[in-house]
Amino acid sequence: MVQPAPLPPPSDVEKLELFFACRCLISLDVMSQSDPFVEFYLGNQSGQFALVGKTEVIKDNANPNFMKSFEIDYYFERKQPCKFICFD
Repeated sequence: MVQPAPLPPPSDVEKLELFFACRCLISLDVMSQSDPFVEFYLGNQSGQFALVGKTEVIKDNANPNFMKSFEIDYYFERKQPCKFICFD
């Protein structure tokens, strides 16, 4: 009888896919609604943040659902500071 291959040891890291949406953004444009996009930053242990990426710009929408997603490594039981900034 053939023995099955042993399973790899469990890892403390998983992939996490993040999607962004905003609701009830204040319109700062004079002639139209906002044209928002989001910048996503991840922090390190020394408190510095690095830009992971930006979403697409969605024209004239105060409640955007962004299509671009971000895949990051998620480490169980570790602090992973994140920063999300929405721009018009």
